[in-house]
Amino acid sequence: MNYFIFKVVHELMLTLLSLFFLISAYFNFKKSEHLGACFISSISILFNLIIYFNYPWRKNDIFPFSYSIFLITISILSSLIFYKSFSVNILKDIKRKDIIIFSFLYLFFVPLALSPIYSSPGTSSPLANVKAPFSSGGLFYIIQGGNNFLNNHHHFYHEQKYALDIVKICDKENIYKNNFANNENFCIWNEPIKAVCDGAITEVVSFLKDNIPYLITDLKNPKGNHVILRCKDGISILYAHLRMNSSNLKVGDSILTGTKIGNVGNSGNSTEPHLHIQANLNKEPLLLIFNGHSYKRNDLFKI
Repeated sequence: MNYFIFKVVHELMLTLLSLFFLISAYFNFKKSEHLGACFISSISILFNLIIYFNYPWRKNDIFPFSYSIFLITISILSSLIFYKSFSVNILKDIKRKDIIIFSFLYLFFVPLALSPIYSSPGTSSPLANVKAPFSSGGLFYIIQGGNNFLNNHHHFYHEQKYALDIVKICDKENIYKNNFANNENFCIWNEPIKAVCDGAITEVVSFLKDNIPYLITDLKNPKGNHVILRCKDGISILYAHLRMNSSNLKVGDSILTGTKIGNVGNSGNSTEPHLHIQANLNKEPLLLIFNGHSYKRNDLFKI
């Protein structure tokens, strides 16, 4: 599907869902079903919080500013309905069972909505303390990363639990120049990737074609062109979605930190040029620490 159409449909679906919550709350209140109004308006507020905190507010998205304002407006209106519902002495009609169900659902959604605040794993998680995979300078942006499914779609796959997807910010704080029709327009396209540790190469694939952004992906080869580096401490680092023929490494090569791995591409199961990087020890996922810092979705870091 065309990326513009995809984004429009995506935004409209979220908008309609928000409106559904608000309208449902209003009609429940109008019918004097105050418990229903309270519940639905509460879910509306929390739903909007989930979107607002977890949505990747990239400057290149189609309506990032206007949509965020819309969500805030919906949340304020929902809050007013919530307040008005309680102001009509709702407690007289609430049964104990209603309170239990309401409290359980509300307490479930609150942590979900606020999850980005505590989503970056702490030092209790298994760590892979390595150098950053880039050295050419610039501002990089985490589009997927963190320790829950809202911030990181890799979370559903055990080995990828703490994987990061990284793009680069450049022209007017966008991730691409002019438009997103070609891989070459993306700021991170062809960015040199560096070894994050001393070690040996255990796997290399470099012959797969790069995808057309947002139109074609290679589901048969999800990692695309990739390199696996086994650090001296036994940790394996996967660099995925590399550019075709950008790596000159061979299995068995011993390399040092900073050695070129390849270049950022758009191969495999990838819709836009980016680097997928993950760390594992005996297939167990490790939290990546670049130069002393861990990262989650929407975080920025400079080289």
